Amino acid sequence: GRIRGLFTEIGWELRGEELAHADTIYRRAYENSRRAVPGVITIIQALKKTMKIAVVTNGLVVEQDAKIKLCGLEGWFDEIVIAECAVVKKPQKEIFQIALSALEVSPDEAVVIGDSWKLDVLGARNAGIPAVWFNRYEEKCPEPGLAVEITSLEPTENLVRILSEFGRG
Repeated sequence: GRIRGLFTEIGWELRGEELAHADTIYRRAYENSRRAVPGVITIIQALKKTMKIAVVTNGLVVEQDAKIKLCGLEGWFDEIVIAECAVVKKPQKEIFQIALSALEVSPDEAVVIGDSWKLDVLGARNAGIPAVWFNRYEEKCPEPGLAVEITSLEPTENLVRILSEFGRG
């Protein structure tokens, strides 16, 4: 999985107990550090007043349910599409099409906000959906102009203004 790939990437081959121990350490650190991204709760509350909201994730059901509860976001989403159930993953267009269908909106009536260029921005574009790249780590943009780029969800008014420009046209 994820831990084996990480160690393989740096040239270490972990097996058996070493791999299990590394996975346990990672899992503990991951669970202890989960929290809502600054501004996400405020922005979801603001957007919910005027639009439908879906989550599209490659995560596992158990992890995503726990993360949503931990962040106090239960009940705020109109749809949650999880790759484990959908049997397709981002950046495949089909996972985004599942969300569009569930929300009963067309690609030009939607916008994807995501922090992964490859999974979210390119995935959205594969499905014909405009994208906002939440570049929270301030990486170099691979294809300037392909998506609107933001580096923070705060102040909320800025993102609400940006999103209000989509679908006009």
